[in-house]
Amino acid sequence: MRKNKLKNHWWLSSAIALSFFPISLVSCNNTNNQNIYNNHSHHEIPWTNLIPSIPSNPTPNKNKNKQEFYNVNYFFNDKLFKSEKIKSNSIFKPELIEKEGYFFDSYYLDKYFKNKLPNNLVITQDLNLYLRYFPYSNYSVTSLIDTIKPKTKNLKMLKDNDICYVEIKDFFNLIKEVTFIAQKIENLKFNENKYDLTKHLTYFNKNKELLINLLSRYQSKNKKNSDFSFNSSIKFDALNNQIIVSDYSFFKQINPYETESNLDFKYQDFKKQITIDLNKYNLKMLEINNQIYMPFCLLNLIVLNEYENAFYFNEKEVFLISYHDIHSAGNSFKRIKETLTKNNLDNKEMPKNLKEFQFNYLHFLLDNFYGIKPKNNESYLKLLSSYKNKFLGNNKEHYLALHDLINSLDDLHTKVLMQGLYEKEESYMSSVDIDTKKKNFKERVKKFYLVDDELYNLETQLQLEGKWIRNTQDNKTRIIRFDVITRETKEWVKKDLEQAEKDGIKNIVFDLTLNRGGSVQATYELLGFMSNEYFKYFEYNPLTNEKIVTQIKSNVGKQDFKYFILISPKTYSASNMLAATAKENKLAKIIGYKSAGGASIVRFACLPSGNILRLSSNNVLTNRDFVSYENGVIPDINFANDKNASYKNLFDLNYIENIVNKNS
Repeated sequence: MRKNKLKNHWWLSSAIALSFFPISLVSCNNTNNQNIYNNHSHHEIPWTNLIPSIPSNPTPNKNKNKQEFYNVNYFFNDKLFKSEKIKSNSIFKPELIEKEGYFFDSYYLDKYFKNKLPNNLVITQDLNLYLRYFPYSNYSVTSLIDTIKPKTKNLKMLKDNDICYVEIKDFFNLIKEVTFIAQKIENLKFNENKYDLTKHLTYFNKNKELLINLLSRYQSKNKKNSDFSFNSSIKFDALNNQIIVSDYSFFKQINPYETESNLDFKYQDFKKQITIDLNKYNLKMLEINNQIYMPFCLLNLIVLNEYENAFYFNEKEVFLISYHDIHSAGNSFKRIKETLTKNNLDNKEMPKNLKEFQFNYLHFLLDNFYGIKPKNNESYLKLLSSYKNKFLGNNKEHYLALHDLINSLDDLHTKVLMQGLYEKEESYMSSVDIDTKKKNFKERVKKFYLVDDELYNLETQLQLEGKWIRNTQDNKTRIIRFDVITRETKEWVKKDLEQAEKDGIKNIVFDLTLNRGGSVQATYELLGFMSNEYFKYFEYNPLTNEKIVTQIKSNVGKQDFKYFILISPKTYSASNMLAATAKENKLAKIIGYKSAGGASIVRFACLPSGNILRLSSNNVLTNRDFVSYENGVIPDINFANDKNASYKNLFDLNYIENIVNKNS
C-alpha cells in the first residue's frame, strides 16, 4: 500500500457531474495511473456521518479485454472525492489516504463497510472504494486514589457512533499499573504456606484474535513446599465478536493481592470456561490495522468486575476511582462527584447512540454480572424491553427509566449511587429520595422498610438506643449488639468477650436485630471468636454455574462460650452472611425471625450514562446444598410469631433468657 503523509491536500473535479464536498484527506499520485483531479482547495467542512446514496460496485464491462483503463472511484462519507484510471489487468495497490486526528480503518467495496478490499485485486472492471475512518482523541488519566498513581497520563480512544473505543492492549497496560501486576509481593500466605508472588501479562495476536494470558507464579519460601502457578486467560475474538475467558479466576487473579493478617484461606479452583457472545447484546468490537478495540466502559466492566476500584470516563477525562469512596457518601464523595461531573453535560442532550448503547450495556450487565437471575435463568431482555421507549426518550425519560428499572429488581443491594452525566441533580435527588421511593417499592423491599420503621420505633419506645451490652436477669447470658460490621468491630467485641469471661458469663448472643451488614472480611473475622478451625463458605457462581467451597480460618482467637445469633427481618447482607455461615458450620444457634437476606457480595458498575451502580454480584452465598441465602436465613429456633406484627420478643430479655436456657 502506497502511503502519503502530506496534510490538507485536495482534489477537485470540474469534469465530473457529481457534487464534490472537500475533506481534509491526503493522497499521493500513482505514476502508473492518471489522476483526473488537478485543482486544489483548502476549505475544510465538518466531519459528517455516512448517509448511503451511492450505488454498489458496477458490473464487469463486457468488453473488458478491449478496454485499456478502468475508473477507480474513492468515496468518503458517501461522497466521491477522487477518481483515477488504472490499467486493465494490473494488480491494484490502493493509496493510503490519511486524515489528521483520525484512524484509517480500511478500504471497502460497499458503503456499509461489510466487504474489505481484497489483497492483490486484478482490475477487470470499474471499481468503487469506500474509505472508513474513526476520529480519535487523547484523554488524560487521573487517579483519585492517593495510594495508586499510574504512570500513564493519557489514553487514546477512537469514537464510533458516539461511543468511545479503546485498544485492548492499551487498556491492559493501564490495568497493570493500577493493580500492581508487575510488582513482586513477598511473604504472602496461601493455603497456610508462605510464598513470593509474581504476575505476568502476555499478549498474542493472531487472525483477528487477541489472547491475553495472566500467569501468577508462587515461589515457596522454604524447601518443604513446591513452587506452583495459576494460568488464566481472556481471548477477544473480533471475527466472531466473542469473549472467551478460561475460567472465572481470571477476574480474581487480575486484582492486586490483599493481605489479610487475621485470615487464612484454602481455595477451590474455578474450572469452567466462559463464552460471552456480544452479538446477543448488539455490542461489537472493532478490528483496525490488526489491533482490536472495545467500548471503554464495557471493557472496564468486564475486566474489573471483581475489583474494588474502576475507571470512570466523563467524556473528557478518565479517572481512577475507589468504590469505597463513592459508597461512603459525605464530603469526600461530594468532592469526587464534583470532579467527575465538572464538564456540566447535564445541560446537553445525551446522544441517541449513547442511549441505545446504555440499553444494550444494561442488558449485558444484568445477564452476565448481576448475581440474581430471573426464573428459569432467562435473559433480562424481556424486563428491559418494557422500558426501551423511555430509555430512548429525552434525558429525563432516560434516567427515570434507569431508576425504575433498578427499583423493579426488588433487590436491597442494587441501587444507583451517583447521578448521571446528563442527569439534572434535582431530578436525581427526587428519584433516590427514600420517601418518594417507598411509594414505588416492590414487595420485598417495601416489607424491609416497613419492618425497619417498626423495629426502630420499638427501640425508641423501650429506650434501648445506644445500649450495646445487656445481661439477662440470671447473669448467665450477655447480649452484645452491633448494627454494622466494620474492621473495628472485632476489636471491641474481643474486649466485650474478655470482660464477659471475667464476669462469669456462659452464653453470648450476638444481636443482629438492627444490623444492615458491612465488611465481608470483618464478618469472616468475627467467626473466629466461635471457632479456631477452618469453616466452610459455600457459594454459587451463576455466570459459570459452578459450586464453590472455600475454607476460611479466622485467627482473632476463640473465646469459649455457648453462642447464639439473634436475627430479624432487618438483618441483611454481611449480617445475613454471619448468621448463615455460623449455621452451616454449627458454630452458633440462630434464634429470632427469618433474616432479610442479601446473599451476594456487592460489586459496582460505571454506566455509559455516567451513573454508578451498586449491585449483587456473581459471588452468591448458599447453604451446603448450594441453595442461595438471598431470601434470608431461617432460624434454628423461631420466636413466637405475633399476628399483630410486633417484634417485641427481639428486645425482651426474659424471653431471650428462656430461649437460651432451654437450648444451652
